[in-house]
Amino acid sequence: MSTIKDITALILHYGWPAGLIFIGVITSGVIYHWLRRAEPADLYKIVFNRGRRNLEHIVANKTLPKDIRDLAQAEINYLFSKKLTGFNNPRLQKKLINLAKCYYLRSRHFVGWRNYLSERNGKIIFNISWYKRNWKFFCFINFPIITLALIAMILIFTEAIGIKQLPFIVLGNFSFWYLPWIMMTSPMPPKATNELVAYIDEFNASHIKNDL
Repeated sequence: MSTIKDITALILHYGWPAGLIFIGVITSGVIYHWLRRAEPADLYKIVFNRGRRNLEHIVANKTLPKDIRDLAQAEINYLFSKKLTGFNNPRLQKKLINLAKCYYLRSRHFVGWRNYLSERNGKIIFNISWYKRNWKFFCFINFPIITLALIAMILIFTEAIGIKQLPFIVLGNFSFWYLPWIMMTSPMPPKATNELVAYIDEFNASHIKNDL
């Protein structure tokens, strides 16, 4: 209860800037926790296992037409590939699994680039222009603004609580909202991205040669 009173007093004393910062902190915390729980592992496992068992019963039922059993088997393969790679597109799933095998990568290695990867004409496509825009936005807009907000929060709480509490104020802000926000909004680093793009280019070129 005293915490709520302290926060209210800070907002009343410093006005709308403190209110906006407080709302931003709460919003970032809600978004962070929502994203973390968007696909809970245990719930996904229950749904996945139940759907797989139903499909396995269809495949094992020899009284059903073969085309239906083949479709059920294809759906099982799709579910396993989705769980393995973290991607929904069946054609992209297959390509990423082959790419992971070629370069000895983990099957979920590509999840950090989910928004930039697609499949077209039998090739893996990496949207490098979209990645560069997002990286520049993070470096020149997102990161500076959120860092200024961190400094403002530290100054406000330091003035209200006292300079002796500065280490706890810094640690609390870092752990409560700053680092989660940075981790949630930061694209994959350029070095790892360039390495992945090189793998994709080499993989696409080798498979085109094999097709010829």
